[in-house]
Amino acid sequence: TLSGEGEFTLFAPTDEAFDALPENLVNALLTDPEGVLTQVLLHHVVGSVAFAGDLSDEQVIETLAEQNITVTIEGEDVFINGAQVILADIEASNGVVHVIDAVLIPDATTIFDVVEASEDHNTLEAALLAASLDGTLSGPGAFTLFAPTDAAFDNLPDGLLDDLLADPDGALTDILLYHVVDGIALSGDLEDEQVITTLSGETVTVSIDAGDVFINGAQVTLADIVTINGVVHVIDAVLVPEVEELPTIFEIVQDSDIHNTLEAALVAAELDGTLSGEGEFTLFAPTDEAFDALPENLVNALLTDPEGVLTQVLGLCRRPFRRTGDRDPRRAKHHRDH
Repeated sequence: TLSGEGEFTLFAPTDEAFDALPENLVNALLTDPEGVLTQVLLHHVVGSVAFAGDLSDEQVIETLAEQNITVTIEGEDVFINGAQVILADIEASNGVVHVIDAVLIPDATTIFDVVEASEDHNTLEAALLAASLDGTLSGPGAFTLFAPTDAAFDNLPDGLLDDLLADPDGALTDILLYHVVDGIALSGDLEDEQVITTLSGETVTVSIDAGDVFINGAQVTLADIVTINGVVHVIDAVLVPEVEELPTIFEIVQDSDIHNTLEAALVAAELDGTLSGEGEFTLFAPTDEAFDALPENLVNALLTDPEGVLTQVLGLCRRPFRRTGDRDPRRAKHHRDH
């Protein structure tokens, strides 16, 4: 096109301008030359000849990408969308070239645009909007998104997605950030047993089996959807970070330096097994000082009849007691520790 007939103006970014883009973005764009790369390049070309002397301050020009660029002139300096013209009016047989010091980025497909346009990612789109991460994945930067399908979300345990959506700034954000990597990782760059840190701070592990790529066991079913701010890989399962196994209620009592009397009472009443086993309980745990404040010898008297009044005193609330918002296991751990 730029060797043939016609009248064009090319705003030509230098190598340094391309080097200033996020790492691996150029390589990613080159893997999809007929997609976003073409849009980026067309955004640097105007379908007519415009010498520097023809440009005016605040002039708006439409590029071959069918998007506008804006000229600003400050003294003798000319800028195109903020990129400075460092060498002007290189005349050619079919137009003119102006060298600029930055790449002009069009309003092209972003990672969030890919999710939004997909018929298989409605749940992911809703989750990103609820967690206010749509702006992040629409903005500047370079990211890799492992994008679970609607079917992947449907395979989560009943009620889990609703619980996550009820805590958009907490557990939901943590789960979504566990699917995003800072930087561009094309499928060809991934290696078997590679460990990658996600934006949640947790790591995922890549495994490759006979050409198939898996992320924590979730298979990449569609790879290398290149965007202007990164790459999307579609996966068939939701990535759930490993959560440290929490102690049982009785183990918490055992480990406490201020619940020795309560521990002895629970053991005497044979409730240690109950509070060590499966179930969901809330324990209001009196301290040793609380027991010491009882009338003299009352504790000793109760201990002589562990299956009687003592068991009644130690009666349990047989369901978890949660304050609104305390659904995240890490938050529950925080409240437990304090």
